Amino acid sequence: MNTPNSGPIIAPFRGTRYHLTQVEDLSKVTAPPYDVISPEGQKKLYDRDPHNIIRLILGYQRPDDNDQNNRYTRSAADLKAWVESGVLAREREPSFYLYEQHFSAKTLDGEKTFIRRGFLALRRLEEFGKGIRPHEKTLAGPKADRLLLTKSCRANLSPVFSLYSDPEGRLSDLMRKHFEKPPVADFADDDGVRQRLWAVSDPELFRKTNEIVGAKSLFIADGHHRYETAVAYRNFLREQNPNAPEDASFNYVMMFFSEMSDPGLLILPTHRVLHDWPGFDAASFEKSLREWFEIGVFSSDQEEAFLEKLQAVGRVGGHAFGMALAGRKDFQLLILKENRKAEVSQVDTAILHQILLKGMLGLKEDDEKDPRFMRFVKDLQESIAARREPHVNAVFLVNPTPMQVLRDVAEQGQILPPKTTFFYPKLVSGLVLNQIVPEERVAI
Repeated sequence: MNTPNSGPIIAPFRGTRYHLTQVEDLSKVTAPPYDVISPEGQKKLYDRDPHNIIRLILGYQRPDDNDQNNRYTRSAADLKAWVESGVLAREREPSFYLYEQHFSAKTLDGEKTFIRRGFLALRRLEEFGKGIRPHEKTLAGPKADRLLLTKSCRANLSPVFSLYSDPEGRLSDLMRKHFEKPPVADFADDDGVRQRLWAVSDPELFRKTNEIVGAKSLFIADGHHRYETAVAYRNFLREQNPNAPEDASFNYVMMFFSEMSDPGLLILPTHRVLHDWPGFDAASFEKSLREWFEIGVFSSDQEEAFLEKLQAVGRVGGHAFGMALAGRKDFQLLILKENRKAEVSQVDTAILHQILLKGMLGLKEDDEKDPRFMRFVKDLQESIAARREPHVNAVFLVNPTPMQVLRDVAEQGQILPPKTTFFYPKLVSGLVLNQIVPEERVAI
């Protein structure tokens, strides 16, 4: 599979973890991914513990920041201090880190309990479109921010979330026995999600993982910006180390691997709130909708029936949107006409953005993700309530995107609108870090 000195595709690594003799409660020092943390959440995590991972992944900005003292240099200084004091410790042996999350969530079929399993390891970096398939477009700002942080800390502080295909479950079968052993970490986060981690140093498992899924394409579920940042950092270090071998550690990124058919793999929807859009004309917009959609109207006291119908269309693979216009008490259900299906994407959010937002309302690509005009909301009731806010034009409710549809469009190379997927729950930051030492080489 590998040429001499090329290194494995998937490799174990010496993870850096909180030392449990100094940090007894991991719920106090871990955090959600940086890009879902609000300013209020940032302060809460800062105040929770002086060693919370927030200080590394999303440090405070200060008015007097400069090139020598800023959020990135402070993150690097904290990381160095925590390692030197023993708060963080690097494993002696390269390992895979098996990761399990227990959680409950509301789905189209009601409240359900899930267990999602996977593992953390290193993956050899490739450009998008080869062995790595993205599904969402990235933005320049977040990539520049993450690259500055990576250069300062010289570490992957949070994993990329990827999906692989192994429908026979060969790899899951190999890992099952390890999940039955006592974990090295076991705690519940603020959302009540139970987080469990195992460190496994097993060369046979490393080898068989490469045999079973190493050469298969991966689909990025979450962390597109982190992945592209890792590629940029790799290129930066290649310039500094032109003679480094292909198995140099900086040619890899820390990644969470989950099998596509895992029953614990849950995708939730993210709804859209359009506000302050210049010249928004509700009457003209409704007229345009009739060319593409069958429209059903539900009164305010029919909210439950409205939502049930929206979800029912999604269950059978249809394309539908719930709409609430500002100043109106009723709801409208937009169901794509049968004769229009061949003209659009398989993905609801792509239809919403291409036909309604761009085609009918005139939003450009940058407008779709501009906070001056668009807000993305995960909570259903919060989305519905938004129609009563000043400056809101319309609220669009969407169904979750099925995993098989995402897989199909990723294989076709289709790039989808922002916030098309919300894989729940998010991966916790702070369970494992990957410190990047350019001189080190990976092996299995």
